[in-house]
Amino acid sequence: FPYNAPPELLLNKTILPRPAFKGRSDFFKQPMPVEGLLGVWDYMFQLPENQAFLQYTPYGGRMNEISESALPFPYRAGYLYMFNFFAVPCPGLEECAEEAARMDWVRRLVAYLTPYVTSNPRSAYVNYVNVWMGQNNPTGSTSYAQASQWGKRYFGVNFDRVVAVKTVADPLNFFRHEQSIPVFSLVSDM
Repeated sequence: FPYNAPPELLLNKTILPRPAFKGRSDFFKQPMPVEGLLGVWDYMFQLPENQAFLQYTPYGGRMNEISESALPFPYRAGYLYMFNFFAVPCPGLEECAEEAARMDWVRRLVAYLTPYVTSNPRSAYVNYVNVWMGQNNPTGSTSYAQASQWGKRYFGVNFDRVVAVKTVADPLNFFRHEQSIPVFSLVSDM
């Protein structure tokens, strides 16, 4: 954006085109058995070519030396890897799955992965926003309990500290989106 662009421009979510996709992320603390991986492989072939994607991100190494509360991102020691899986449309091709079929594929894969991934809460990576976990009220008066639905899944034990930082850094809640962190002044049931 130009230097003199108004800050409200940052709230316009339609400026940059984004492909329509639906996906999820999940973290693993235990290795997935071969049978489980074969099942994931079967899912990848249920959608037409170039519509189902799986991104594998390994963890460990130096990340194991950083405590989960040192930074907002808590997935460090004890986490082995993350899956990010998503389905995209392929406009103009007859063999494309309809949106309902793609959403169903994601839901079924989420259910399939449940015994293998983190739980209580089931963790998710904040940069892969998942509004199925809940979202802010349009009025901006989202409660702490409501924001905790996704906030604790993204930030774990650091959620309260992230809310405190957001309150100091952006007390008017200017920077917000469907799952942004609320500020304490807007939290109605803290």
